[in-house]
Amino acid sequence: MIEYSLSASPLYGLYNETDDGGVYTVSIGPSGPTVVDLTQGLILGTADIAFAAGRLYGTTGAVVDPVARQLLGTFNVANVAVFGSSIMVDALNGRAIFLEAGNPNSSATLHAFDLNTFQSIRSLPLAWIPGPGHSKGLIRWGADGLAFRSPNTVYLVRSNLVRR
Repeated sequence: MIEYSLSASPLYGLYNETDDGGVYTVSIGPSGPTVVDLTQGLILGTADIAFAAGRLYGTTGAVVDPVARQLLGTFNVANVAVFGSSIMVDALNGRAIFLEAGNPNSSATLHAFDLNTFQSIRSLPLAWIPGPGHSKGLIRWGADGLAFRSPNTVYLVRSNLVRR
């Protein structure tokens, strides 16, 4: 997984094929990309990462300062971490939204958290999404919308979950 930073270089990466939780810092120079740092154990067991406002966010709830190479806090996303997810960080509104979409025993659910306190704001079950999906690509659209996709469908959700 690769994420842009606040500038053209560095990029941040996570190799999610092992359990080491290694966060890579990659410099982009005239001769191409170069790994300049690897810090292990920062984002363990995550499926995806997002970068916003100088922080890296993992789908297991870890929030990391990639410059200081330290864990800043963790969102309590136990079900999301176990059953797979996507994450969308809206720094302007101070929210992290997680999509839990792989639990075979329940419908997909959106979970909103406060970026500063790491506390849950609320959740929104999406009963109309059938069975366990492999939904990905959670993005914000418009003033109150979220969109994500499964292998065969694009879902659009309007909710005050995304607004302050």
